[in-house]
Amino acid sequence: MRRLGLVAGICLAALAVVTGCKQSVPAETPAKAPMAVAAKVPEPKAILVSQEKLRKLSCPFPVFATPDNDIRVDRDPRAKGKPVAIPDAVAALVRKSVAQRLVELETENLADAEGSEWFWNHCGDLFGPAFRLNAPNGLQVYVVYASLSVFGESYYVVPFDPRNHRVASDRLHLSAKWTNGFGFENGLNHAPIMRFERSNDGAQQLVFSEYAHNGNVYNAVIERHFEFAADLSLHQVMATESRVLVLDGSGMIVRNTVSTGPGRYRIEVVKRAKGGAEQALGSYALLRQAPGQPFTSTGFGARSTEDSLTLVTYCMEAKDPDRFQKHGCDFYY
Repeated sequence: MRRLGLVAGICLAALAVVTGCKQSVPAETPAKAPMAVAAKVPEPKAILVSQEKLRKLSCPFPVFATPDNDIRVDRDPRAKGKPVAIPDAVAALVRKSVAQRLVELETENLADAEGSEWFWNHCGDLFGPAFRLNAPNGLQVYVVYASLSVFGESYYVVPFDPRNHRVASDRLHLSAKWTNGFGFENGLNHAPIMRFERSNDGAQQLVFSEYAHNGNVYNAVIERHFEFAADLSLHQVMATESRVLVLDGSGMIVRNTVSTGPGRYRIEVVKRAKGGAEQALGSYALLRQAPGQPFTSTGFGARSTEDSLTLVTYCMEAKDPDRFQKHGCDFYY
């Protein structure tokens, strides 16, 4: 109890500092400045949030605007873009979110003495490049990459209205580990990684093409659709496992989305062999009554009982099709 109280006290101080941080805009990516390494804590399962770690949360992160209005992943051949400013309120919300996650990890005793500094030897080890995307209706969306080393890589997505300096009430947190790490390998994921489009019932959406992975069992791309709420926050309403590699190496499953009317889509599922030949496996429908609502799955029609088990997704943790619409394959390690 005493240890948790100490962590909580440090956390409150951290958030006060973090939310007051201002983000300077460098003309170019800053050089990696060496950071001091805090002494190891003797108890391997009770790591406290050190002041050294909290100082690293104030590291600047360079922000870019790309010519194709998309983010960049590791080993991305596309140009990074030009440096741009990031609003102080957006930067503060991201730093606060990272600080909260850091404290959650440590109070859950997920860090040990060997990894207590999480390999943060330079500022660039925590915050990677961030990107400003121009969204519909005059909005901007900032996507900040953050790495907590072995504890995960994340995209913090924050909508912002530059006309009245209004920031979203909350950030969207997305796993970045496999999307950033695999990039465009395996021929699965394609640019753009993030894009904007309008649904067939008129809602503006941010679409994230997420690379999903589980060893050699599951490699897929899930297109996750998010819509803007009145407070500018983003909420998932639809997901499609658009491409997934077949386990036996014979090709991939492809799901094509066909509009069939306002608030209605048909997902056509085919197996595409390595030679390019396609075989229909079935289809299902996605429906909703109004924009802003999550879609529900219905009208399942598979070629066989075996195909029906994987008609919507191959993700073993997402067998409820309606839960998949709201969360995708939320299995991460």
